[in-house]
Amino acid sequence: MNKLISGVSLAALGCMVSGIAHADRFDDTFDGRTGTTGVIVYGVMNVDLDNVRTTHNGVGINVTRENSNSSRIGFLGMEDLGGGMSAIFQLEGKVGVNNGSGALFARETFVGLAGNFGAAKLGNMDPPIDEIKNIVGNSTTFMTSILSTEAILNNNSGDAFGASNAGKNNGFPVMNDTMPNSVKYETPVFGGVYGSAMYSHLANQGVGLVPHAVGANIVYAGGPNKIAVATSHDTSVFGSGLSDQVVTVAGSTIFGPMKVGLTYSRQSADFVGGTVHRNYWAASGTYSIGVGKIFAYYGKAGNGSLDNPGLSQTGASFYELSYSYLLSKRTTLYTGYVKINNQANATYQIGVNGISGGSTDAGTSVSGFIMGMRHTF
Repeated sequence: MNKLISGVSLAALGCMVSGIAHADRFDDTFDGRTGTTGVIVYGVMNVDLDNVRTTHNGVGINVTRENSNSSRIGFLGMEDLGGGMSAIFQLEGKVGVNNGSGALFARETFVGLAGNFGAAKLGNMDPPIDEIKNIVGNSTTFMTSILSTEAILNNNSGDAFGASNAGKNNGFPVMNDTMPNSVKYETPVFGGVYGSAMYSHLANQGVGLVPHAVGANIVYAGGPNKIAVATSHDTSVFGSGLSDQVVTVAGSTIFGPMKVGLTYSRQSADFVGGTVHRNYWAASGTYSIGVGKIFAYYGKAGNGSLDNPGLSQTGASFYELSYSYLLSKRTTLYTGYVKINNQANATYQIGVNGISGGSTDAGTSVSGFIMGMRHTF
């Protein structure tokens, strides 16, 4: 059960689990009450057994593991300040359910003000581009794990990649990670339209190197239809004066038991020898059968081409098929299969819980099968 402090009741776990995406929905978490003061304790336990196969240095790798996927515990609070304004905060930490590890408040953690103007927040927060993933990705089935559809789209290659090589796909940085030292503004909803903007002053700055990132999104949600545009831009993160940027457009619609979505993304990254550009598109479908959901996804990354001639055949294809079954409103069982087919010079890996210890060989495939359980409280 949810732990309620100060007599506050909980209405929407989803708002807490993914962070507070829209300012005027923060109050919805407190059962739509105005003038509410209180704290909610919440959590997610998501553990799986998976098997992942790939090739490294010409040797086939076949690994079976137990993993904890974005499991967390958090505190969400609001204090009525009068005049339609509230103080808000969130403290959220990582929990390694499979091995008892964790990181205190390493996930979204912020303090801010909310009112008719929207919300302004300071802290460690997800960028605006991360907030649109539920439109076409598998967040509708609560899947992170090896099933994460962010693997190629946002280059979330888990802990498998340490190197960045100009002209290759893994020369692109991850653009949707939680960012420290951030200032974020979230608008109210105007006729189904809302958005957010964020500035982050990143760590590890040195002499002449002041890394920072900016991002924004705008979303329209009307009935069964959603469409969003989001962008992220960083400067001097990987070298003085070098920049990386991404623009993503996503849309989805629901008819009957079926949800379908499309996305397109354009990413570029500066290197001393030039700028690498890459296009990505994907299609997804979620079909509800009773209390279960079937999810299918196909994504395609093009070549990462340098302004001056670079490598070709650096694209990849991503396939996923999964099924989730609700035992209750708070408990889900799931299973699924994922596969990445790399072109001759591509080395894409699983997005979450990739195989550590080195990258997959260029031109080889990566595949995985999973069974897991997710419980919220």
